[in-house]
Amino acid sequence: MFLVPLYSLSKIDRHSPPSILFIFLMRFLIARIMLGAGLIKIRGDQCWRDLTCMQYHYETQPIPNAISYYLHQTPASFHKFEVLVNHFIELIAPFLCFGPWRSIRHIGGTLQILFQILLIISGNLSVLNWVTIAPALWCFDDTYPLYKYIFKRQTYTEIIYCGIRRRIKVLNSIIKLFVFSLIIYLSIDPVLNLFSRYQRMNSSFDRFNL
Repeated sequence: MFLVPLYSLSKIDRHSPPSILFIFLMRFLIARIMLGAGLIKIRGDQCWRDLTCMQYHYETQPIPNAISYYLHQTPASFHKFEVLVNHFIELIAPFLCFGPWRSIRHIGGTLQILFQILLIISGNLSVLNWVTIAPALWCFDDTYPLYKYIFKRQTYTEIIYCGIRRRIKVLNSIIKLFVFSLIIYLSIDPVLNLFSRYQRMNSSFDRFNL
């Protein structure tokens, strides 16, 4: 809701860019999700450390699909390679989402989305993988190579009242800064949990269960 202009009734155009604060939060979210998943694997089970987990994953995951059966039959060496790829995507690639250059962020977002697509093809985790793709999209911008094939640049006429636009923009900025600060504050404990020896998964860290 904070990614669209408050003072316009038209479609979003290039003159009303989303707030950089909330773009950062989306990238922060995908990084937290993937790091959390990767770290708890490393800490939680020896098979992720000795690279054997994928030998059992396809037959023990929630609702294996038809492709899962064939992937389960692949050689042990391929399963070890899969675990290494998993560790790279979940433990290293999330940092690419904060890269100082667009190309690095594009690579980070692309890796995360391709990884989720592979999980969708090879198993069935319901909407989890689809939902995880959403924040990864915020690693991209208008310079991403595929965008010119997917979207067409258009300019829309904004229906606004110029007299109140500036005041609303200031108010909108204040609200965004407050919400951003609140989310960062509430994220402190979850981030500390990521690096804790006793990491908890799917837990709440405040009395509001946020």
